Amino acid sequence: MKRIFLAGAFMTYALFTQAQHTFDNRGNANVGIGTETPNDRLEVIGRTRLTRTDSLKAVGQLLMTSSDGNFLLAGSSMPSGAWNNITQAGDQALIYSGSNYGTGNLVIAPWSLVEGGSGMRLDKDGNVSIGLPFSAGYKLAVNGAAIFNRIKVKPTANWPDYVFHERYPLLPLSVLEIFIKTHHHLPEIPSAKEMERQELDVAEMHQQLLKKVEELTLYIIQQQKEIAELKTKVAAIHH
Repeated sequence: MKRIFLAGAFMTYALFTQAQHTFDNRGNANVGIGTETPNDRLEVIGRTRLTRTDSLKAVGQLLMTSSDGNFLLAGSSMPSGAWNNITQAGDQALIYSGSNYGTGNLVIAPWSLVEGGSGMRLDKDGNVSIGLPFSAGYKLAVNGAAIFNRIKVKPTANWPDYVFHERYPLLPLSVLEIFIKTHHHLPEIPSAKEMERQELDVAEMHQQLLKKVEELTLYIIQQQKEIAELKTKVAAIHH
């Protein structure tokens, strides 16, 4: 009987002394694991593992819900240059914020590109860069090829319909010929050397090309009138 009593006393002592840091439920309804003073509904000190036992993959291993729809992962203290991540093993997806990317920036990249790599970056100003460490002031910067099913450009002022106004100063073809022989490019169109030094504004270039097409149309109409006049003169001579 004494042995049973001693064994029970020893187990009681172990539960209330040695295990007191493992589980703690205070009067404020906070639960702590590894701490005697939990400050939240659940506070865990130490590493935590959540594991599924079934083979069904339709539902994830961790589900978090909140009334406001917010999901937050953060460290209790973030020293200078530190970063947080959501990742998988084997060089899979990685989301992090590193010291090389400034404050408030989010990077999605493979593990091998941590701290200085490219991947995709969203900065605090809403600028996105893909394949580049920084967006260089653009809302979207892409280093590489991109394909789109459709692109829309915002309304552009000064569309070159003014070319068809009666008072538009269309260059004579003789003057245009001299300009081309001298500069080796069309007026108002950047030269090859200029394009090597500066960026191409697609909307502006499209506007300039349309202007040249409209000017070319005027030249064709002008030439057609001259051809018609020559035909009339030739016909009059033969009669």
